[in-house]
Amino acid sequence: MSTDLDKKIRKKQTQLYDNKESVSNRIKACIALSEKMNPDEFYLFIKRDKQGFAGFIIEITQYVQNHTKKGKVSVSVKDAINHIKILNIMTSIYQLNELTVFDLYQKFLFNYLKIETHPEVREAAFSFVIDCFFKYGEQEQLTDMFIKTINLGQLYNKSTDFPVSKLDYAESSYCPSETDIDQYSMTIKLITSFLKLVKVPSQFDKLFFLVEVMLSYIYPNFAEEAQYKYKLNHPNIGKKGELPPASLDKFVLDSFKDLMSSPIADRLKTRPAFVLFIKHFYIYVLQITPEDITHAVIIATIQYFTDLFISNPFTSQPKEVVSELQKYLIESITTLFDKPFVIGNQSVSKILIEEIKNQIIKLASIAINDEIKQTIIETVLNCINILVKANFGNSVGSFVDLIFILYIKWERTNDDWVQLRIRLSNHYNVSFVMDQIAMKLRHCTRLVLKDFYSPLLLENTDEVIVGTKKVTRSTHLDFPDEIFIAPPLDDKFSYYFPNLGGESALRLWYCFYSLLSDINEHPKDDSYENGIKLLYEIFCLFIRAETKVYQFYEIINPKRIYLVDDFGKIFFDALKEEVT
Repeated sequence: MSTDLDKKIRKKQTQLYDNKESVSNRIKACIALSEKMNPDEFYLFIKRDKQGFAGFIIEITQYVQNHTKKGKVSVSVKDAINHIKILNIMTSIYQLNELTVFDLYQKFLFNYLKIETHPEVREAAFSFVIDCFFKYGEQEQLTDMFIKTINLGQLYNKSTDFPVSKLDYAESSYCPSETDIDQYSMTIKLITSFLKLVKVPSQFDKLFFLVEVMLSYIYPNFAEEAQYKYKLNHPNIGKKGELPPASLDKFVLDSFKDLMSSPIADRLKTRPAFVLFIKHFYIYVLQITPEDITHAVIIATIQYFTDLFISNPFTSQPKEVVSELQKYLIESITTLFDKPFVIGNQSVSKILIEEIKNQIIKLASIAINDEIKQTIIETVLNCINILVKANFGNSVGSFVDLIFILYIKWERTNDDWVQLRIRLSNHYNVSFVMDQIAMKLRHCTRLVLKDFYSPLLLENTDEVIVGTKKVTRSTHLDFPDEIFIAPPLDDKFSYYFPNLGGESALRLWYCFYSLLSDINEHPKDDSYENGIKLLYEIFCLFIRAETKVYQFYEIINPKRIYLVDDFGKIFFDALKEEVT
């Protein structure tokens, strides 16, 4: 017993091959059959009369061409979409070489792919091209259509160095847009829709080579090193030696992040050129000149890749490969500090420096191996050298502050502090370096005074004006005019180490003190003067503190700083130098 659906199907089957029906109705009948019939049954139905179906296809294009005005083909959006649906149906019975002989393919489809075509039609035509890859596999002709339709030149500020499918001279669009087309947005939309298909695990292997094709144009140096087949077959494509615009890097980064959060992430990580791509893309971005419009992609790239491969290292690659990549991501930061920071917008560069500092501090708070820790330390020290050379003022001090934070968080040994003194001592003539040492030494001095001398030196204080500065003084003194000014805390330092005190504070005091322990070996220049003045300031603080504690009738902890032992040799040697 036949159903209503069966009756409708038989009616449409008759209508499809009825020459008395209009071409438009026959197209609708064909599309309706493809949607209502079982796919296998529909395939057998049109294959039984393959010749008749071919005649129907020919009639479609002849009908359109016979109803042109002044020789100009004009197709509505609806009809153009239906033409593409018919092409999709044709792929079920024709091989690619057979399909290409039809005007519906070689004339109409090619015209629908032009950048001047109505966006809705162009999108549908582009989707058809991608569907052809599922049916026919990798084909040079289809790949050429794919890359020309995308129009990558739009991502390079309308560069003409990239292939594009556009109208030739005197050629007209079969289905033009009624309004101006935003070609840049269209390119982004087409790539995004394609990448959605790539994210489907069952489609990944069939489509990923097209990702390689796009990368061969965007990053030709990388594609060449990665030995991408398409790049090897087309050695002259892409703009070698030229950095892509920051907007393109941002789009690539966002697309990469999207792929890495999709079901195909693990398969992506095992691609042969995966690590190589990370390195190339990362170093491209770090060579961008910092400006307002480039700031976002630079910091986003650093944050994303250090989070992805250092904070959460992947296991799909050998350990030595992962370790080498981690070191590369860290060491390459100096590339940005060198030329880009110097020639870029200074205010943007300084903002980036602080953001990079915060990202490194974030890394210091997670479990990483000693080799990576040492790489980070060495990189930060190299950055300090570059910042000093470039006269980056407060940024110098900020990175000196960073190296101290790293040393404390990672509990570096006394030998490490000796090495730090050697590395930093070349910059003691730079006020921003010495200021950081002074701030940390004063900070630890205050903590030592509290825990090893007397908390009365710091507690119950009120604010008074001394000179032009508002300071605190102890109100426990018998003689209020005898003001003891406790050294200030470094608030930022307190934020990272809020519980510092006791033995830990005393040890750190000696660590920071050790940075100046060889000050007499410096030439008698600004470095020497700055160091001696700071040590003398701290020495006098302890002298006054001991005097005040005796006035409180308090007993000083025997583990306190012994002034003669700790300061004596430095001052005596300094005096000897002055006398001789």
